[in-house]
Amino acid sequence: MLEVINELKPAVLVLDVMLPIKSGFEVLKQLRSNDKTKNLPILILTAKGQKQDKMQAQELGASAFITKPYSNEDVVDAVRQLLDLAKFST
Repeated sequence: MLEVINELKPAVLVLDVMLPIKSGFEVLKQLRSNDKTKNLPILILTAKGQKQDKMQAQELGASAFITKPYSNEDVVDAVRQLLDLAKFST
C-alpha cells in the first residue's frame, strides 16, 4: 500500500477505518510515520462514529473525519477542502 501511494503521489487519500487486513488507524499511523506521506491530506471514514474513534484519528494525524451514514456531497466537500488546504501548503 505504501509503495503504491508513494508511486502515485495522490493529492488526497480517503481511508476507511474498517479494512480487511489492517485497520484504517494502523494504515494512518504508517502513513504519518513515513516522510513521503506524513503531510498527505487524509480523510477518515468510519461506521462507528464513536467519540473515541474521532479522537484516535485526530491523535494519529487525520486531516478530516466523517462518520457513516454520510452523503456523497459530504465526502466531496471534505475532499475539496483538503485539496484547497494542500494547494496552500505547497
